Amino acid sequence: MTRAVSLVNLAKLSHLSTRTRYRLLLTCFVLTTAHLLFSASLIRWSSNLSKPPRASSDNASKSSNNVSSKEHIPPYGAEDAGRPVVPQAKLLKDFFTWNEAGIASLSPPVFLPPTPPSPPITDPFPLLSSNLPPRKLRRLLQPPEINRPSHFRHLHPSHSSQGLTQQPSRSYFSRFGSKSFGRRPDPPTSSPYHSSLNPTGMAPLLIGFTRNWPLLLQCVSSYIAAGWPAEEIYVVENTGTMDANERELLGLQNPFFMNRTQLGMLGVNVVSTPTLLTFSQLQNFFAWTALQRGWTEYFWSHQDLIVFSYEHRHPSYSPAAAARAKSQSKSDNFLHDDEPEEYRSLYANALHTLNQCRDLSHPKWAHHFFSYDHLTLVHRDAILSVGGWDTHIPFYGTDCDMYTRLMWAGYAQNVSTTPATRAGHILDVSTVLDDIGALFRIPGIKASFPGDPHPNPKKPGSAAAATAKDTSKFAEAETYASLLSTARRMQRAKYARGNGGRNKSWQVKQQGGQGEPFYRDAEGFEAGMQMWIESGRAVFSEKWGHRGYNIARKWATGKKTGDGNGNGLKDGWRVERDWDAEKEGGGGIGGGW
Repeated sequence: MTRAVSLVNLAKLSHLSTRTRYRLLLTCFVLTTAHLLFSASLIRWSSNLSKPPRASSDNASKSSNNVSSKEHIPPYGAEDAGRPVVPQAKLLKDFFTWNEAGIASLSPPVFLPPTPPSPPITDPFPLLSSNLPPRKLRRLLQPPEINRPSHFRHLHPSHSSQGLTQQPSRSYFSRFGSKSFGRRPDPPTSSPYHSSLNPTGMAPLLIGFTRNWPLLLQCVSSYIAAGWPAEEIYVVENTGTMDANERELLGLQNPFFMNRTQLGMLGVNVVSTPTLLTFSQLQNFFAWTALQRGWTEYFWSHQDLIVFSYEHRHPSYSPAAAARAKSQSKSDNFLHDDEPEEYRSLYANALHTLNQCRDLSHPKWAHHFFSYDHLTLVHRDAILSVGGWDTHIPFYGTDCDMYTRLMWAGYAQNVSTTPATRAGHILDVSTVLDDIGALFRIPGIKASFPGDPHPNPKKPGSAAAATAKDTSKFAEAETYASLLSTARRMQRAKYARGNGGRNKSWQVKQQGGQGEPFYRDAEGFEAGMQMWIESGRAVFSEKWGHRGYNIARKWATGKKTGDGNGNGLKDGWRVERDWDAEKEGGGGIGGGW
């Protein structure tokens, strides 16, 4: 039958010329080949969906081909595994020289009791570890609707709305290609909204990281949910573990673990320091990075934060809900009268302040503090003009040294104390939500945290809500009011035992990593940091002849008495001590410390 049909079809073509029949044959061949290639590309694309890519980083994405997967990367020292090992006794004899009598007087080491094991760290964002297709994952990782740039067109109505939908950056999804079947093209790199509020095209936010990955992931996620574009967030990895995190050689229990893959899924950039830097060195690294990339201003943030936009100020928040919230404000402290009335996301408020500072009529400035220095806007050249941060003062005290020198140099350093300059809710926390997905209002995930003194009576959801095929049972997402209330309880929990141990509560929480590269004993690392801090305070005291932060007041007092002009910019290391070191101790203790 098939042969008979073919003969009939051939008979129908018999009246055509030979050239025409050849052309038809060539057309059929081309179409068949194209169909086969298209089918093969679909198969390859669908297989890639189940293979999550390695994380991208701002300075290492180009080398990702050289580091393909954890299984193919040998551990450090693998090339030396087959070499013969010199006996320890011979190493001691060849390397050291000592007196045998002196050795006999030494006692063997006495070890401290083992540190009690800390509770294991759990996955703070299970959704990022799931096998969801990239398209669905991208949809779930969107910030709330009112924090997306398309909702700020009223600020610049003349601009088109094209490309205003904020999405995770290209870093995670680019492996599937912008021409992949069924995929919406990526948004333009510079949308009209960004360019209209920020003429330079960038408002980089730098977040330094050394310890506690869950806290960093929560901070980054909250900034994205508050409207800050992921592609403008730069996590500065300052763990001192070289490329161990990039090669996936550290585990979740290690204090210095950082999951680059998950940061890439969020669309965040990663920049690495060459080694472990102190706070003052890290600040100079920020300025150096800005100098190399042409950023005249940049933002930096602590990692132990959770931030929110003033979402209840948006008209679409529901007038009835806003009215109820205002009526309850006196009882639950939900709203504050000093918040701006006009709604802008946290990101838009930060850009608003940036543009005010860029105005030529604005006084000469160096910093703008949105919540002390929890979120700070920096004018790069002001930092460089006074010589950068003093790296002899590694931690506490170096900020006072820097801010005072800038003040003496005539730079204004403003603080957001008025409604017009506030960016959003910036809360200082030490705990992590049970599931960070609640910040993205993913249906079924509720806000809760371990040790909550007043937990939500509703049972917390999980990432199962987002990964379930039938999400009708999990249609309810977390509310803004509940998230903000939970975050405020997290902040109160951090300061419940006073201000002294607020940072130690999260900085030494992870104590694992034994046997992994660059392992450091968690308590020993913290002890070394405290010794470093005390040493830095001693340097500060010797530099300015005073123990304590109030050196500006001391110089102002000297101006009143005629001892100086009140400006100590050139007086560092040229001032006598105002205390007796023999009787009162060194500069790192006592006094105003």
